[in-house]
Amino acid sequence: TARTRPGLVGGGGLGAAGAGPRAVARGVASGRFEPVARGVVRVGGAPPTFESSVLAAILVFDDETWASHRTAAALWAIPGFPADGRTELLRRNRLSNQRSAAVVHRSRRILDHHVTVLRNVPVTSLPRTMFDLAARTSAKRLDRAVEAALRTRWCTIASLHRVLYDLGGRGRPGTARMREVLGARGAGYVPTESELDL
Repeated sequence: TARTRPGLVGGGGLGAAGAGPRAVARGVASGRFEPVARGVVRVGGAPPTFESSVLAAILVFDDETWASHRTAAALWAIPGFPADGRTELLRRNRLSNQRSAAVVHRSRRILDHHVTVLRNVPVTSLPRTMFDLAARTSAKRLDRAVEAALRTRWCTIASLHRVLYDLGGRGRPGTARMREVLGARGAGYVPTESELDL
């Protein structure tokens, strides 16, 4: 299936457009294409951005793939998660392995409300992102991230509990930490107005 996004082509998109390996090589030599990842090129003139670098990592794959974990937090503009480091992606367990420079996480359970599209980038929802971070960040850092998430219109206490219900379980990494963070916030909790108020 052709996979394209503004300024990027990959995952079969070039072949679907009739551009074989030689045509791609000529395009790279002429400056029409710029290789940005295995099997992915940027159309000449398209500005490189954080979003486009994440998209390039996603387009390496032919199947459902989403930005996740720290990369997703950066896309959601959560303080403390800068747009740097290796791109982190989420894929379903059953999908094939492919070589990638990204850190690829796998999950057996990815529900429709766990994923979305943000500024043309397939990404885990903000509540799912918080749960995924719970296993890989300190309790203090998670608490601040959740507080920042609750100040947006994309995350609520109810949506965080819903993802915890979907994914949480005895011994599952992140479950206890997320329960602790949510336990400090009741159903009617009102987040602080700014990070300075924490």
